[in-house]
This record gives sequence, structure tokens and C-alpha cells, in this order.
Amino acid sequence: MQWNIIKLPALLIVLVSFVFSETSSKTKAPEIGMWVWKKESYQDPLQRAKLIEFSQKNHIQKLLIQVRFEEVEGQLKLADESSWKELLALSQKAGITIEALDGGRTMASAEERATTLKKVDALLAFQKGSPENARFSGFHYDIEPYLCDKWKNGEQHLVMSEFLQTADEIQTKIKKSQIPVTLSYDIPSWYDKKEELSIEFKGKTKNFHQHIQDLSDYVGIMSYRRKASGENSVADLCSAELAYAESTGKRVYAGLETLQLKADPQISFYGEPKESFINTVKDVLSAMGSSKAFGGVFVHHYNSVQEILDGSTLILPSK
Repeated sequence: MQWNIIKLPALLIVLVSFVFSETSSKTKAPEIGMWVWKKESYQDPLQRAKLIEFSQKNHIQKLLIQVRFEEVEGQLKLADESSWKELLALSQKAGITIEALDGGRTMASAEERATTLKKVDALLAFQKGSPENARFSGFHYDIEPYLCDKWKNGEQHLVMSEFLQTADEIQTKIKKSQIPVTLSYDIPSWYDKKEELSIEFKGKTKNFHQHIQDLSDYVGIMSYRRKASGENSVADLCSAELAYAESTGKRVYAGLETLQLKADPQISFYGEPKESFINTVKDVLSAMGSSKAFGGVFVHHYNSVQEILDGSTLILPSK
């Protein structure tokens, strides 16, 4: 084939434009995720199929599912491995990613750090021993340290320091493994509102949430409100974390609650018309979708979301 040298610069411009266009198009669009806590959802074949069917129907692309562990010959390993492989293979065929969800108020404490890291090792071992179509896409932690006794007794800085040390060791362990999984944490929406939660870690003083964002790929925010935008809304509660994520190249997911909360019923969609919940999910995606750091919406949790939707579809397909 003969090339016209005079036209080469123009061709290069077209090629460069195509490359940049392709790169931009690969920026991940906001998605819908859902917390899943009950083991029956992955242990029982019928329930596995129902979970995937429900997720597909409601355009849920990411599932955060509670994992459990067992001790075998003195070593911790992921429990129900065969069930997990079945579900993970099923989810990948459906285009749904699954993250291993774990948590506990003292999980990141110095006292529990060794056990926590052994659980990370168990998950990494599962990843190594599983075929590519049956692996977790990430490790997700719902650790709420402010619920532990030390925090309540005024030892917040000690609790935060121990948390960050544990998170740092988890991140280091995953990086050293060279296994491609994301690392993420759920955090409340109020860390950024409290100046006393500023802490030094590795020579840098920042708010607790900023350090957590530095030590993970994304955070899910418990931004539990019934309106998408405006004062004291989902977007408002996520604004500081979203701004920080934009500056660091990380992502933020906004959380919505459907569970019955007797102490704070006003922040949950429990008992509200399902149309209110459906429309708020859409409105959050719209209100926050312009940010490159916005990952999407997480809904809490599977069983209560099923109840509130009562057969309706969470997000209708685009026409």
C-alpha cells in the first residue's frame, strides 16, 4: 500500500483523536451496587439464581456480599468455596461484579489486626486458586470504629491510628500479591464535619476520611437521606469526599438506606412509597453523575430493597 506522505500529519491527528476518544469512553459510568449480608444468598443454588435475576432486573452491577471464614488445619480459609465459585461464575456471565464484604467495629484494632490480615491472606489464596471467571473483583470493608468502646470513651485518636495502620497493611499485602482486586471501605458521612478527626499518619495530617480514601480505591458513604440534592441531601453529604476523590483520582459511591431504623426513621426509605426510593436513586445518579469521581449508588440492603420495591424495577432501561 502506498502512503501519501503529505497526508501523514492529518492521519496522525485522526489516530491520536481516536486514541483519546477510546480512552475517554472507557471511563467507567456510574453504577448501582447493593449490600448483601445473608449467607443463604450464595449457599443455596436457587437463592443464587434469584439474586442474579433480581440484580439484572434492577440494573444492579455490583454486589457487596458478606464473606465468612473457617479454620482448616490451623489456617483460615474462605468458607463455602464451592458455593462462591458457582455464584461468581454466574455473576460474571451476567456482567455483575462481586466484592468480598467483611467488617466489624473492632476489626481494624491492633488486637484484631493479625486475624484481619489472615482473612486477607485467605481471600488472596482463594483468588489464586480460582479460575478467572470465578474471582472476586474486590475486597470491601464495612468497619465502623466509632461504635467500639475505645472511641466512645474518648480514645478516638488511638482508634483512628490503629485503623489506618491496619488499612495500610491490608493495602500493602494486596499490592505485594499483584492480584488485581480493588480495596474499598464504607464510611459515615460525618467524618469530614469534625475537626477533631484530623490526624497525622505517615507524616501527613489530614481528616480521617482523607487518609482512608488514600488507602483505598474508593469509599462507599453512608449518605442516608431521602433527597438527592440541596441542603442536607445525599449529594451534600458526599461533597467533601467527592471533591477529595476528584483531586486524588479515586472514586466515591453514595449510599441509600431501606432498612427499618427505629432510632432514625427519617433517613431510611423503609415504609416510604417505592416511587420515592426509585426516583431518588435516579436523582442521585443525575445530581452527582457529572463528577469524574462519582462511582454510583449503593443500596442497603438486598432483603429490604426487595421488600420496598415489591416487584417494581429500580431503574428502568433507557429508551
